[in-house]
Amino acid sequence: MTCRTMGAWTCGFLAGSALGLAAGVLAAPQSGKRTRRMIRRKAEEAEDGIAGAAEEAVDRGREIVDHGKRLVDETVREFSAGVKSAIVR
Repeated sequence: MTCRTMGAWTCGFLAGSALGLAAGVLAAPQSGKRTRRMIRRKAEEAEDGIAGAAEEAVDRGREIVDHGKRLVDETVREFSAGVKSAIVR
C-alpha cells in the first residue's frame, strides 16, 4: 500500500507512530527483556479490550436484528388485517 492509496494524513500518522514507537523503545530506561514484557502485557490488555468491545457489538447487533424482526412481524400482521377487512367490505 502506498501513501497515494492511503492518503497523506494517514500515511504521515502511521509513519510518525512507527517512528515514535521506535524512539520510545530505544530510549526506554528498562532492559530489552523488560520492555518486551511490558509491550506484550499492553498488547494482551488491548486484545482483551478489543475482544470485549467486539462481543458487545455483536450482542447489540443481535438486539437490533431481533427488534427489526418484531417490527416486521407486527407490520405484516397489521397489513394482513387491513387487507382482510378490505376484502370483507
